[in-house]
Amino acid sequence: MSLYPMVIKYGYPQNTRYDEVVTPYLIAFQTGADVVNQVLQDLCALDLHEHIFMPQSSVALQWILHQLDSSQPNANCLSML
Repeated sequence: MSLYPMVIKYGYPQNTRYDEVVTPYLIAFQTGADVVNQVLQDLCALDLHEHIFMPQSSVALQWILHQLDSSQPNANCLSML
């Protein structure tokens, strides 16, 4: 049995409008048929996390969970509660 039961073969770059590392933030977007580019503030304008604090964003984490398992709810501002 493999330690990794599934292989992720898609791109899910997530960016933030308030990024201070990748500027301008749109250059982080990728291209391809299976790529889903997402700006954190498009999911919830109230989430002001920037690049290095994205792991602390409950909206960002919920979006990642939804990408890995579509039975999980998608992210929105309610994810912040």
